Amino acid sequence: MQEIEEVGPPVAGGLLDLLMARPPELPRLPVSVLSREQKAAELQRVAALEAMTAAYEAELVLGLADGSPDDADPAPGTPGGRGSWAPDAELPGVSEFSPAELGMVLNCGRGTASHLAHRAWTYRSHPPATWAALAAGELDEARAKALVEVLEHTDPAVARTVEARLLPEAASLTTGKLRKRALALLLELDAGAVDRRRAQAQRHADVRCYPSPLDGMATLAADLPAPVAT
Repeated sequence: MQEIEEVGPPVAGGLLDLLMARPPELPRLPVSVLSREQKAAELQRVAALEAMTAAYEAELVLGLADGSPDDADPAPGTPGGRGSWAPDAELPGVSEFSPAELGMVLNCGRGTASHLAHRAWTYRSHPPATWAALAAGELDEARAKALVEVLEHTDPAVARTVEARLLPEAASLTTGKLRKRALALLLELDAGAVDRRRAQAQRHADVRCYPSPLDGMATLAADLPAPVAT
């Protein structure tokens, strides 16, 4: 008797391919017929959708990174391997080439892709409830980023303690106040994390050149420790 092959996975894969081939769509309401109150409500809905999309993007970035383990990377000191000048691995256990791949996928620079990947990894490891609030559209991306930027250099347990105390009121605080309160709590619970944040910032010191809006001119910018810049 001829065996019947299972068709479940290919069918599922075909449906996924069909859905992914569709152009991105945003459900839109006819703005011209909305009342002022309805326009305000629709703006709030769009803000929630942006937050959900940011959380979904982080999940996709992590999925791509998880599929690129570092066990296939060239060993340090071998051709193509990391030299002594290279920075520390950006994501634990993830290939050093993963940010470059992400940059190609998103058509952005490696630095931008690396920053996006590190933030996604921090969402998962440090303040997962913040990531969940983002995915539910309850917290916007700007406030979620503010928490990540403060908490990424501390222990995950400390990060979750700070998160638990701030998250209930995070949406009602300005981004500046949220960051300030998070830093104050971090100083209280892990003062060393602030020094690690400063050291990390100094390690990423850089000099950049931008085209100027003035003809034939360019802008030279440098990231320096505040006392040195002064």
